Amino acid sequence: MARWISIASMVIGGVGIFFGFYYLARAPQTSLSIVTATTVGIVGVLAFVRHVVFHKSDAARLGWETDRPDWMFEVGFRTWRLA
Repeated sequence: MARWISIASMVIGGVGIFFGFYYLARAPQTSLSIVTATTVGIVGVLAFVRHVVFHKSDAARLGWETDRPDWMFEVGFRTWRLA
């Protein structure tokens, strides 16, 4: 599941950046709003879910399986705080 959330994060972030550049010359505020909402907001929430809810599959995807997933929770909550 973490793999699909990671792919969705990359796609959503890429689409947000694309539309950010698309609107940059005509409406800079709209451009900034789109990039911020997608790359920080949506991708940040997805990263939190991936690190906290699906921490086992995310650690397996990274090749860092452990019996103590404390560091995954820390990364997830730091991501949430930044979003």
